[in-house]
Amino acid sequence: MRTSDLRLAAPAAGCWAAAATALAAPVAVSVSISAGFGAAGIATAVWSRRNAGLRRAIGVSAAAACGLIAASALAVVLRVIAVDSAPIRTAEGKPTVEVETTGDPVFLTGGRMRVPVTVRALSGLRQRPVAAQLTAPVDGPDVLPGERYRVRVRVRPPRDRAADRLQAAQLTATGPMTGLRGPPWWQRAAGTVRERLRDVSLRALPERSAGLLPGLVLGDVSGLDERTAADFRAAGLAHLIAVSGLIVR
Repeated sequence: MRTSDLRLAAPAAGCWAAAATALAAPVAVSVSISAGFGAAGIATAVWSRRNAGLRRAIGVSAAAACGLIAASALAVVLRVIAVDSAPIRTAEGKPTVEVETTGDPVFLTGGRMRVPVTVRALSGLRQRPVAAQLTAPVDGPDVLPGERYRVRVRVRPPRDRAADRLQAAQLTATGPMTGLRGPPWWQRAAGTVRERLRDVSLRALPERSAGLLPGLVLGDVSGLDERTAADFRAAGLAHLIAVSGLIVR
């Protein structure tokens, strides 16, 4: 008879709960949670050394679980602190930023795209990298993860409260994107595959189907028309043609 192995269920649930709490709670509370589990892990490890057999095994497992939960909460806390203290968060006017793309673009109506980025410099001054979303016109070749650009932007708060803790800002390009560094070779290879699939689809299929196939196979929605995207959203199947968890809007 096959039985389920649930030994990692409790540590996994603890890590998820600690991370979720760190996102929702004030920083001081999250730090206290991380410190509390860290102290509990150390105390349990010391206790387990004084025992043997089953008690020692249980103690070591509990100490490891406490350490993982503390690390999970601490990782979120450090990222939240970095976002809260990022200069881009309070930037005024239309500053020039240096960004590195971290995912595939989502293509919007009106010849625009939205791409996740990491802000690395503000008005020429280096800063701790923080996450943001950049909306810019679609111009030139595909934007691939790992590319670096310099662009003048308008800064706004993130779109929703959940993203507010992990994303520093919503950026809208007000000028051209100047390339500073190309993508790594593996991203160039992936971009070549996407481009070839689009070309083959356009030669072999009708227009609407040619835009849909790359979305289903690779999540590339650059050629997807708005009517087809709306049909997938209405049917609850938008995840089938998603890029980085998002769909054409």
